[in-house]
Amino acid sequence: MPAGAGPPELSRLALLQKCTQIIETFDPKRTTVDAWAEDAEILKDRSLGDVELKFIHQVFYGCVRYQKFLKLFVTSFMYRCPSQALRAEQPFYTVLAYLLFFRLEELGVAEFRQFFVSGCVQATASLELLRYALDQEELEKWVKMEWCKLYDMSYIENDIIGKLQNLRPELQPLLDEVERRSGKGSRRRRPAWPPSTPPWRARPPGRSR
Repeated sequence: MPAGAGPPELSRLALLQKCTQIIETFDPKRTTVDAWAEDAEILKDRSLGDVELKFIHQVFYGCVRYQKFLKLFVTSFMYRCPSQALRAEQPFYTVLAYLLFFRLEELGVAEFRQFFVSGCVQATASLELLRYALDQEELEKWVKMEWCKLYDMSYIENDIIGKLQNLRPELQPLLDEVERRSGKGSRRRRPAWPPSTPPWRARPPGRSR
C-alpha cells in the first residue's frame, strides 16, 4: 500500500482472524450474505484498508459459496486427525482450505505460505492439514465420494484433487518447512521465498469464487 494511502497493512494472521470472525458471526436466518458483507461490525474496524476489506469479502463469499464442500473436508480432517486438530481452530481450517483448494493459483504459493505459516493454527495441525489435502489416496478414502454428491466426479477428480496433485512440486518446500516447524521433518535447507506483492491486494472481490 502506498505511503499515505491508508492505515498500515494488517498482518496475515490479523487478516485471517477477521475472515473467521465475519464467517462465524454470519447468521443466514437473520440476514443475507450481501447485507452482512456491508453491515458486519467487524468490517468497520478503521485499521482495515480497502485492499484488506476486498480480501475479507472474497474469502467470506467464497467460504459461504463452498460451505458444504469445506465442511466435509474439515470434518473429515478433524475425524482423521483427532490428536492434532483442535475444535477451537476449526474456523481457520475452513479458511485455509478455501485458499488452498480454490485460490492457490491466484494467490501463488509464496503468498499462500504467508497465510499458512502465520500462526493461526498449531504447527502440527497445519502439517496434517496440508498432508491430508495433498494425499490423493486419503482424500479418496475419506471425503471424495461425499464431495461427488455435491459436484460432478470429473470436477472433483480434475479441478480439486488433480489440480493440487499437479501443484504438489511447488507446495513441497512449504510442506518441508511446516514439517520442520512441527518438529516432524528432516533438517533441510530452508527454501528462499521471493518477496512479492500479494496478488489479492490488486484484485477486486470476486463473489463467484
